[in-house]
Amino acid sequence: GIVNAHVSLWRRTRRREVPVADPPFQGSTPGPDSGMGADERRRLWLACRSLSVSQRTAVVLRYYEQLDYAEIAAYMGVREGTVRSSVSRALALLREELGEERG
Repeated sequence: GIVNAHVSLWRRTRRREVPVADPPFQGSTPGPDSGMGADERRRLWLACRSLSVSQRTAVVLRYYEQLDYAEIAAYMGVREGTVRSSVSRALALLREELGEERG
């Protein structure tokens, strides 16, 4: 909904290209050449879905779009400290959830 519309608008107005020899994957989930098996990709996707929308947005903008915290804060309309906290909490939740599933 609203997040997707904002991301689409943001992507149209601000393109950031980073040249790489061979991208590890294309699309929204890691592909078969990413070094991850299908079960790992599924677990990662399910773990990401367990995050709140704001946490997921912050993590995607930080690690997928490679924005810095100030850019994310401006985009999301929150303070930089809030973004740092959201990313930190999200990563902790992902580590916990993925660690529990691996046993």
